[in-house]
Amino acid sequence: MTAGTIEERLVFFPSGKNNLAGILTVPENPNGRTVLIPWGTSTAPSSGINGVRARLARTVADEGFHAFRFDWPGVGESDGNYHAGEMSSPLIEELEAASTWLASQGLDRIVIVANCFGGWSALMAAPKLAGLEGVAIVNPPVRRDHKQVRAADQGWQWWLKRIKRFRLKKARSAEYRAQSRKLLAAKGSSMAGTGSRDKRFSNAVGHLLDRGIPILVIYGIHDFRADFESELEHGLGAAMEHAGPPTRFVTVPVRLEGFASLDSQAFLLGEVVPWLQSLPPPSA
Repeated sequence: MTAGTIEERLVFFPSGKNNLAGILTVPENPNGRTVLIPWGTSTAPSSGINGVRARLARTVADEGFHAFRFDWPGVGESDGNYHAGEMSSPLIEELEAASTWLASQGLDRIVIVANCFGGWSALMAAPKLAGLEGVAIVNPPVRRDHKQVRAADQGWQWWLKRIKRFRLKKARSAEYRAQSRKLLAAKGSSMAGTGSRDKRFSNAVGHLLDRGIPILVIYGIHDFRADFESELEHGLGAAMEHAGPPTRFVTVPVRLEGFASLDSQAFLLGEVVPWLQSLPPPSA
């Protein structure tokens, strides 16, 4: 498929026992870098909710970047079974497989632009990705999954409705019981004014900074950024400031979760594209 001066190719690549489907967007005048675009876990195909990933891929291709977006297992045309994302199970193998396939095509200089759980997975996978030259993450979870964050912020009316919807057969599900324990723990820590000091996020970002890999972190003004701001206050902010540009953190004045509006997509592109253009050459 060709869109204007760019070409889009449907490809399949191996990841463990599965073959995953992806779209490689090829620019007319390549600049030597490839933007790898893992997204949050959902049943939305590689185009993304409201086409946000397709728009991002085509926009960066207009700037000379190859772009690669792919479906997680069980989504779109990819093999496997779909599983909702949990921070305890980042999709590292799939990101390694995508990186390996790109390298086999001669595309071994990678910049990641990832959203939500895709951003978490990218941080956890980063030490295993060769040729990584930058990471931009949008609305990444820091210490809890988003369902747990919502539970911590909800009032008792929300909890009362949840109790009324309870059915005994649900309690027979180990997955339901585990989720309920997480929600209750999140609410309890919120009421007590304490939070988990899980350092996986900050350690992963610190690892990238130690390698000299620039980082961009973006949150919407109404999205889940409180845990990230806490990490900034506990040393991550100083580390990012010490790294200097193009490493930075920005909050945009719209809700980015779900990219339900054209404004949210415009703000995403308005931050990501200039940041990509500001990345230093490999020799630097």
